[in-house]
Amino acid sequence: ICIQYMLGACLRHVTNQVALCLSNDFGEEFSGDDVLPGLVYESLGEERGALRIVDDSGKNFLYPAKHFLLLSDAQSAQLERSLLVAA
Repeated sequence: ICIQYMLGACLRHVTNQVALCLSNDFGEEFSGDDVLPGLVYESLGEERGALRIVDDSGKNFLYPAKHFLLLSDAQSAQLERSLLVAA
């Protein structure tokens, strides 16, 4: 996986869908330490109303879908272009 960092944003180039983390405040259910708002993560799909996200630990876990925004291929490409231009 190729990772680009620019202005606190992270874009992971993957073949699966990507999801923008909106919040890591999951309450007392579990810690959100391995995902950060504003970063983009690989999404392996949806299960039982949650997204399976490859987090900063490199492992995949189920996270509440309401805390992420799935990006279309066009949105992902636009974000990548924006990061490359800003670099």
